[in-house]
Amino acid sequence: MASTGPISSGSPLKRMPLHIVAAILARLDTIRQLVPAILSHRIFHDAFKENRHSVARGIIEARIPPKTLPFVIALLESTRVNPRDYAAVCDLLTRLTTACSGTTSVPFPCSAHLSLSDYDFLSQSYAAAEFLARDMAKEVIPVAITNLSLDRQSTEISRQESFRLTRAFLRYQLMVNLFCLDENRERELGDKAHDLFYRFFLAFSPWVNEQLMCAYAYLERKVSHAFDDLVAHNVDWADMLRIWFTTPDSCEYIQSYLTQGLPFLCSAVRAKTYDKRARLFVRDDSQLKGIRCQPARHFYFMTPQAESVGLISTSEAPLESYLPAQLEQLARPSDGAQDSTASDPFHVWYSAHHSRSNFYSVDPIRNRSLWECGYVLWDYANASAVDFRAKCNEVKNETCYFESYRHRWRHEDLLQSRQRRTEIRLSGGSGYWPWNRIDFSRIHGLSEETETELLDTWISRLELEDGEQYSWWMPLAF
Repeated sequence: MASTGPISSGSPLKRMPLHIVAAILARLDTIRQLVPAILSHRIFHDAFKENRHSVARGIIEARIPPKTLPFVIALLESTRVNPRDYAAVCDLLTRLTTACSGTTSVPFPCSAHLSLSDYDFLSQSYAAAEFLARDMAKEVIPVAITNLSLDRQSTEISRQESFRLTRAFLRYQLMVNLFCLDENRERELGDKAHDLFYRFFLAFSPWVNEQLMCAYAYLERKVSHAFDDLVAHNVDWADMLRIWFTTPDSCEYIQSYLTQGLPFLCSAVRAKTYDKRARLFVRDDSQLKGIRCQPARHFYFMTPQAESVGLISTSEAPLESYLPAQLEQLARPSDGAQDSTASDPFHVWYSAHHSRSNFYSVDPIRNRSLWECGYVLWDYANASAVDFRAKCNEVKNETCYFESYRHRWRHEDLLQSRQRRTEIRLSGGSGYWPWNRIDFSRIHGLSEETETELLDTWISRLELEDGEQYSWWMPLAF
């Protein structure tokens, strides 16, 4: 399919039956590659016209692994279901759980109900999750090698690890679609809203839910870094410095950006420069998510009381007091063999939390460093030789492994930056303002005369006695 030139009259392709040509089209990598292909020659156009759904399904089924397909399909259906319709959301979650448990075949939607844009959604959603999986592995595996004795020579991931990662990102977006886009959903559903949270998380074991948390921690870190870059340098965002003294999981801006979909999050990860981030991260205070729609808040429902999964032990009982049969009850059919109680993810999860209860094994403070290592995502070739209890305790005592952009700044530099950017904005300027130096080269809208006036003002202010130069400005609160 590399050539799009004219096909000669004697070409064997012209004599092929259309269903054979359609089978060739079905070997394309993505749905979007169909357009140039069917426009390249009439025979491709005719073959696709007669076999539209079989071609599109062929591309999807060849590209997306069977174990991952139910999650991508559920994600598509979540864009259509009314999140306030309790029965409809229950049905979606039940069908996903059933498909993941292997008790039925993958519930591919009826072809008649899928448009080409729907197939493209499936293709792009998987591609986004796969990209995020690879990028996270590249960033996090070195941390796991150093701190959890992960025996690895590269950041390449196995098929099982790829599945865990892509599943985590797809589950994250499914959670967002069902629970984080409608401000009034909980108010209308009442107690049924909490039941849906538990249904979503209870379909999987605590260690598989921790995989979701590892993916979330990565996404939060990436969005936070880009957001902090804009807060630090964008003239129009000078007033946002106050946001720096809230944690990302309680920052309404960061939480709102985290609900904008996997393609947006991929773009956020790819945006390595200020200019790219400024084009991507649009500030719209009217679109901020309330507390009920912030993703971080929903993880408090991740591990319910032990009794809700039929355990005899009380919720306060430490995991090490569980009998083997009780630990087996924590596993769910949806987990898959790669995440059973015989798997490395279970072994590391149990080692990390053996002295705590199932309920308190989800700890956004003590577990964050574990999440940054992706501790439950990897296959440990040398698992039997590693003291994971000791390793995990060491990791939990670490503050973090990835430096926050905001922590590079001194308090006085923050005050000075906010002051100068505010004065630039009030003078009609906009654009990028650097850290710890004066440079108008990326500022727009100011005349040379105005720049000189601002410079004179700042020089005069610096000549004041120490402690007086910011006395008029309301201090930032730590």
